[in-house]
Amino acid sequence: MGTDIHFDQLAERFERKIYGSAKGELRLQLLWDDLLAVLPSLQDGPPLAVLDAGGGLGQLSLRLAALGHYVVLAEPAAPMLDRARTLFAEAGVVPPQVQFVQASIQQLPAVLGERQFDLVLCHAVLEWLADPLATLAVLLPLIRPAGWLSLAFYNRESIVWKNLLKGNVDRARVAHLPGEAGSLTPQSPQSAPEVLAWLAQQGLAVGQVTGIRCLHDYLFPGVRLEPETLLSLERELGRQEPYKWLGRYIHVMAQRR
Repeated sequence: MGTDIHFDQLAERFERKIYGSAKGELRLQLLWDDLLAVLPSLQDGPPLAVLDAGGGLGQLSLRLAALGHYVVLAEPAAPMLDRARTLFAEAGVVPPQVQFVQASIQQLPAVLGERQFDLVLCHAVLEWLADPLATLAVLLPLIRPAGWLSLAFYNRESIVWKNLLKGNVDRARVAHLPGEAGSLTPQSPQSAPEVLAWLAQQGLAVGQVTGIRCLHDYLFPGVRLEPETLLSLERELGRQEPYKWLGRYIHVMAQRR
């Protein structure tokens, strides 16, 4: 078994190549769409308690805090958390709307004590963990009864399909499909059916499943679509069978019973 990957050494590169890219912006917009679709009161309802676990630079946390929600941004990598503090300060979002916590998911119960949250975000974290579902289990008691988990993970099926399209048949058949050492390709992409079955076993009710970037990552080299057209198509395909299951990420909104 490997070890969890934190972005202490890769924070600047991660921000530039992932968050600062068109595909990163597309991912954030589609995730935001889902949050508002399931929880429309986020925009005009009473303030909620939100935990962003492994939140990185906290782009979605920033949007939520700016709307008046109380956000705990938990991130184990100090450089990422420092950069998040700067971004929040530049946006004028400061305590008490947001609390910054340097902690891994495994450390959160000890750090947060008995606190529970109306909404827990865990986006693009599972795929970097040595034992993804066991770590995710640590988060579940932090969700209030009837609270929501917003879980986005790197989709194993999308990696298999992309490798097949490239003719990399042997690589597509590798059991774990790990990324190269030191790369920004995650080490533990997750299979959507397995994650959904696990969530059901834990007693969560899945409210919505969306494929994130079902088209963008498969466009032929040199093909360019207008951003508005691409976003419209992604919104349509991401919630449509069978295309959503090929999204580079799968986003699950699940409610604690």
